[in-house]
Amino acid sequence: MLPAQIFHMLGGLLSATLLSRDRHLVPALSPLLYNVCIIAGGLLARSAEGFAWGVLAGAFLGSFAVPWLTCRAGGLRWSGVLSFRDPDLLAWLRMSLPIMLGWSIVAMDDPLITRFASHLGQGEVALLNYAKTLMRVPMGIFGAAMAYAAYPTLARLCADRRLTEAYATLSTAARRVLLLAFGSQVILTTAGPELATLIYTTRRIPAEAMGRMGEYLALFSIGLAAWSLQILLSRGFYARRKAWLPTWLGTAIMVMSIPAYALLGRSFGGRGLCLASSGAITVYVLVLGCGSGGRWGGRTTDLGAESLIPPPIPDCSCGCCGRGRRDRCRPPGPQADGRTTGSANEAIWRAALLGGAGLAAYLGSGWVLGAREVGRLLLLRRKPAS
Repeated sequence: MLPAQIFHMLGGLLSATLLSRDRHLVPALSPLLYNVCIIAGGLLARSAEGFAWGVLAGAFLGSFAVPWLTCRAGGLRWSGVLSFRDPDLLAWLRMSLPIMLGWSIVAMDDPLITRFASHLGQGEVALLNYAKTLMRVPMGIFGAAMAYAAYPTLARLCADRRLTEAYATLSTAARRVLLLAFGSQVILTTAGPELATLIYTTRRIPAEAMGRMGEYLALFSIGLAAWSLQILLSRGFYARRKAWLPTWLGTAIMVMSIPAYALLGRSFGGRGLCLASSGAITVYVLVLGCGSGGRWGGRTTDLGAESLIPPPIPDCSCGCCGRGRRDRCRPPGPQADGRTTGSANEAIWRAALLGGAGLAAYLGSGWVLGAREVGRLLLLRRKPAS
């Protein structure tokens, strides 16, 4: 798999070139082709080695070859020039070095969870990692996608000194990310064990552990909005060529959060580590949002005050309501009559019932309270709440 990194790095530059020209289709399809190759390699070879060959093939085809052919069709030509004084290379180093050297909470959260969960007993590290992986799914679907799509526009507007428009673009994207993130949080909170059963099956994880994994997923999901938003906010800094601030802020918060991981993990086990993770990323995003003010279009703005704090949509209460409904639906695991549930069919209808009810309550309460993005999503208009 090691040679695959070469294709990832070159492909990242090629995809960035396409994104800068507002050509989003190929960069969006590249990771899909990469994953398809990995799956195909494992299925064809039926071994771990097959997956490794799939990684290499996917990196070449998805990350490098397809973007390269697309760029060539658009007029890209490479020449063998090596110059360490090239202004573009120097600008790239100035932007990239802080990201490479920083130890932000974004990168160190997983190692911290693994480090402090290793003392909690057998299986806890795996359950926490599985739960956080599920939480990352919506984050990757809309958080990363919206950030990558918005960045070329932000960079172009900042380069043209159209900072007011850039700020408006960033604010609009932030509100939409929050809307989708809170909705996803409701679904993950209300239907966590069912979703875990569908994805991992009780053959991989014992049915009696699904309930605990659902709790971990719900607690991780408290930070889902922050995890999704930090990708977008950091691009706002990069567009203004300010890569140092988000990196050092994340590093400082990581250092200050280590005692919280240790204390909460020791006191509350896996639940405490989930809360520490969600709390650390939330603090980082709040600080980052307030720090992303500065001068936008001749005025000092505070993105945290204007966009990061949405109308008071009671997503947490929706989640608690959905949890209450679970009493009428037998969760995966051992039951009072001694029978074990956890089949895919049961998990599907429970997930649809609980997740659907929670999402309907979330959207309905958001519309009643006058959240603009909810009204636009439902194609309804209502006077915003004061």
